[in-house]
Amino acid sequence: MIKKILKFYADKMDQYVSRSHPQQEGCVEVGFIGNSVEARPNKIRFFLFSAEREPTPNANAMKMSGTTNGSGYPDLAMNLNVLIAAIFEEKKYSESLSFFSEALAFIQSCPVFTVEGVRYTVEVVSLGLSETNNMWSCLGSQCFPSVMCKIRRLLISSGTISKVAPVNKGYQLDN
Repeated sequence: MIKKILKFYADKMDQYVSRSHPQQEGCVEVGFIGNSVEARPNKIRFFLFSAEREPTPNANAMKMSGTTNGSGYPDLAMNLNVLIAAIFEEKKYSESLSFFSEALAFIQSCPVFTVEGVRYTVEVVSLGLSETNNMWSCLGSQCFPSVMCKIRRLLISSGTISKVAPVNKGYQLDN
Protein backbone atom coordinates (compact mmCIF):
# COMPACT_ATOMS: atom_id res chain seq x y z
CA MET A 1 0.00 0.00 0.00
CA ILE A 2 2.88 2.39 0.74
CA LYS A 3 4.10 2.08 -2.85
CA LYS A 4 0.61 2.86 -4.18
CA ILE A 5 0.25 5.93 -1.95
CA LEU A 6 3.63 7.41 -2.88
CA LYS A 7 3.26 6.58 -6.57
CA PHE A 8 -0.24 8.08 -6.72
CA TYR A 9 0.79 11.38 -5.12
CA ALA A 10 4.01 11.55 -7.17
CA ASP A 11 2.05 10.95 -10.39
CA LYS A 12 -0.39 13.75 -9.51
CA MET A 13 2.52 16.08 -8.73
CA ASP A 14 4.14 15.07 -12.03
CA GLN A 15 1.01 16.11 -13.93
CA TYR A 16 1.07 19.47 -12.13
CA VAL A 17 4.80 20.20 -12.56
CA SER A 18 4.81 18.97 -16.19
CA ARG A 19 2.41 21.75 -17.18
CA SER A 20 5.18 24.33 -16.78
CA HIS A 21 8.22 22.03 -17.20
CA PRO A 22 7.38 19.38 -19.81
CA GLN A 23 9.94 16.57 -20.04
CA GLN A 24 9.52 13.43 -22.10
CA GLU A 25 10.60 11.18 -19.20
CA GLY A 26 8.48 13.02 -16.62
CA CYS A 27 9.32 15.46 -13.83
CA VAL A 28 8.55 13.51 -10.64
CA GLU A 29 9.34 9.96 -9.56
CA VAL A 30 9.53 7.74 -6.49
CA GLY A 31 13.08 6.62 -5.87
CA PHE A 32 16.15 6.46 -3.68
CA ILE A 33 17.89 9.62 -2.55
CA GLY A 34 21.39 9.20 -1.29
CA ASN A 35 24.93 8.36 -2.20
CA SER A 36 24.34 6.74 -5.55
CA VAL A 37 26.57 6.08 -8.54
CA GLU A 38 23.75 6.76 -10.98
CA ALA A 39 23.50 10.10 -12.73
CA ARG A 40 21.22 12.69 -11.20
CA PRO A 41 17.82 12.39 -12.85
CA ASN A 42 17.04 16.15 -13.07
CA LYS A 43 13.67 15.47 -11.45
CA ILE A 44 11.74 15.83 -8.25
CA ARG A 45 12.15 12.62 -6.28
CA PHE A 46 9.97 11.12 -3.52
CA PHE A 47 11.82 9.07 -0.91
CA LEU A 48 10.28 7.31 2.10
CA PHE A 49 12.59 8.49 4.89
CA SER A 50 10.74 6.83 7.76
CA ALA A 51 7.41 5.51 8.97
CA GLU A 52 6.12 6.19 12.45
CA ARG A 53 3.18 5.13 14.51
CA GLU A 54 0.44 7.75 14.74
CA PRO A 55 0.62 8.92 18.37
CA THR A 56 -3.10 9.72 18.63
CA PRO A 57 -5.01 7.34 16.38
CA ASN A 58 -8.56 8.26 15.50
CA ALA A 59 -11.58 6.09 16.19
CA ASN A 60 -11.27 4.32 12.83
CA ALA A 61 -7.71 3.26 13.66
CA MET A 62 -8.86 1.57 16.86
CA LYS A 63 -11.45 -0.71 15.30
CA MET A 64 -10.74 -4.41 15.19
CA SER A 65 -9.89 -5.88 11.82
CA GLY A 66 -12.03 -8.84 10.97
CA THR A 67 -10.50 -12.06 9.75
CA THR A 68 -12.10 -15.25 8.55
CA ASN A 69 -12.06 -16.77 12.03
CA GLY A 70 -13.48 -13.65 13.70
CA SER A 71 -10.31 -12.70 15.55
CA GLY A 72 -8.17 -9.70 14.83
CA TYR A 73 -5.84 -7.09 16.15
CA PRO A 74 -6.34 -3.32 16.22
CA ASP A 75 -5.31 -1.55 13.05
CA LEU A 76 -1.90 0.08 13.17
CA ALA A 77 -2.17 3.80 12.35
CA MET A 78 0.98 5.03 10.63
CA ASN A 79 2.43 8.25 9.26
CA LEU A 80 4.92 8.28 6.40
CA ASN A 81 7.76 10.82 6.50
CA VAL A 82 8.54 11.48 2.86
CA LEU A 83 11.48 13.52 1.63
CA ILE A 84 10.67 15.38 -1.58
CA ALA A 85 13.80 16.75 -3.23
CA ALA A 86 14.87 18.34 -6.50
CA ILE A 87 17.75 16.08 -7.58
CA PHE A 88 19.48 17.94 -10.40
CA GLU A 89 22.98 18.25 -11.81
CA GLU A 90 24.94 21.16 -10.36
CA LYS A 91 24.82 23.12 -13.63
CA LYS A 92 20.99 22.97 -13.51
CA TYR A 93 20.63 24.28 -9.95
CA SER A 94 18.51 27.31 -10.90
CA GLU A 95 16.22 25.03 -12.92
CA SER A 96 15.90 22.75 -9.88
CA LEU A 97 14.61 25.71 -7.85
CA SER A 98 11.88 26.29 -10.42
CA PHE A 99 10.82 22.62 -10.29
CA PHE A 100 10.98 22.69 -6.49
CA SER A 101 8.77 25.80 -6.36
CA GLU A 102 6.17 24.01 -8.48
CA ALA A 103 6.34 20.99 -6.18
CA LEU A 104 5.72 23.21 -3.14
CA ALA A 105 2.79 24.86 -4.91
CA PHE A 106 1.31 21.43 -5.58
CA ILE A 107 1.71 20.33 -1.95
CA GLN A 108 -0.02 23.53 -0.81
CA SER A 109 -2.85 23.16 -3.32
CA CYS A 110 -3.39 19.41 -2.82
CA PRO A 111 -3.04 18.57 0.89
CA VAL A 112 -5.70 15.83 0.73
CA PHE A 113 -5.90 12.91 -1.70
CA THR A 114 -7.71 9.58 -1.97
CA VAL A 115 -6.27 6.20 -2.97
CA GLU A 116 -8.63 3.21 -3.25
CA GLY A 117 -11.31 5.01 -1.27
CA VAL A 118 -9.02 5.98 1.63
CA ARG A 119 -8.37 9.65 2.33
CA TYR A 120 -4.81 10.74 3.16
CA THR A 121 -3.46 14.12 4.23
CA VAL A 122 -0.10 15.71 3.45
CA GLU A 123 1.54 18.30 5.63
CA VAL A 124 4.93 19.98 5.49
CA VAL A 125 7.19 19.19 8.45
CA SER A 126 9.58 21.92 9.57
CA LEU A 127 13.11 20.67 10.14
CA GLY A 128 15.76 22.81 11.78
CA LEU A 129 19.18 23.29 10.21
CA SER A 130 20.80 20.64 12.41
CA GLU A 131 18.00 18.13 11.68
CA THR A 132 18.31 18.83 7.96
CA ASN A 133 22.09 18.42 8.13
CA ASN A 134 21.73 15.14 10.05
CA MET A 135 19.17 13.85 7.54
CA TRP A 136 21.41 14.52 4.54
CA SER A 137 24.41 13.06 6.41
CA CYS A 138 22.43 9.87 7.13
CA LEU A 139 21.61 9.60 3.45
CA GLY A 140 25.27 10.11 2.50
CA SER A 141 24.28 12.65 -0.09
CA GLN A 142 24.82 16.24 -1.01
CA CYS A 143 22.12 18.62 0.13
CA PHE A 144 19.43 19.33 -2.48
CA PRO A 145 16.43 21.68 -2.35
CA SER A 146 13.99 19.59 -0.34
CA VAL A 147 11.05 19.44 2.01
CA MET A 148 9.95 16.77 4.47
CA CYS A 149 6.26 15.92 4.32
CA LYS A 150 4.16 13.75 6.58
CA ILE A 151 1.48 11.63 4.92
CA ARG A 152 -1.09 10.74 7.56
CA ARG A 153 -3.82 8.13 7.96
CA LEU A 154 -2.18 4.96 6.66
CA LEU A 155 -3.87 2.03 8.40
CA ILE A 156 -2.22 -1.36 8.45
CA SER A 157 -4.71 -4.07 9.33
CA SER A 158 -4.23 -7.77 9.96
CA GLY A 159 -6.66 -8.41 7.09
CA THR A 160 -4.25 -6.86 4.58
CA ILE A 161 -1.60 -9.49 5.33
CA SER A 162 -3.88 -12.52 5.37
CA LYS A 163 -1.72 -14.36 2.79
CA VAL A 164 1.27 -14.39 5.14
CA ALA A 165 1.80 -17.54 7.20
CA PRO A 166 0.10 -17.28 10.61
CA VAL A 167 2.19 -16.05 13.49
CA ASN A 168 2.84 -18.51 16.32
CA LYS A 169 0.63 -17.31 19.18
CA GLY A 170 3.22 -18.25 21.79
CA TYR A 171 4.58 -21.21 23.66
CA GLN A 172 3.15 -23.01 26.67
CA LEU A 173 5.81 -23.10 29.36
CA ASP A 174 5.67 -25.83 32.00
CA ASN A 175 6.66 -24.87 35.53
